[in-house]
Amino acid sequence: MKRDMDIIRNILLTVEESGEFHSRDDIEGYHIAIMKDAGLVVAAAHYTGDGYVGGITRLTWHGHEFLDNARSPEIWNKLKEQLQEKMASVSFDVLMELLKALIKSSFAIG
Repeated sequence: MKRDMDIIRNILLTVEESGEFHSRDDIEGYHIAIMKDAGLVVAAAHYTGDGYVGGITRLTWHGHEFLDNARSPEIWNKLKEQLQEKMASVSFDVLMELLKALIKSSFAIG
């Protein structure tokens, strides 16, 4: 299964708003598992044999940092537009640096 940063961003936005999140399908369960691995969330996730299931109880500091950088739909869409199909092959660290650069450029005083 491939990592989908749109799914990750949407789940993090939901957790921030509601305080928790429970997977509804294998894809969300998988993304919860890898977000836990990355230290973005405090969660329980496992593979059942039929697919992944999981639940998130809260964001971590690192999860909040990512979400603060990725929150703006304008910044997020600009990043996706610039990366186009390369988004799936960009590491998380590079993605964070690109988000930071876009945010910094949006504050540039002309």
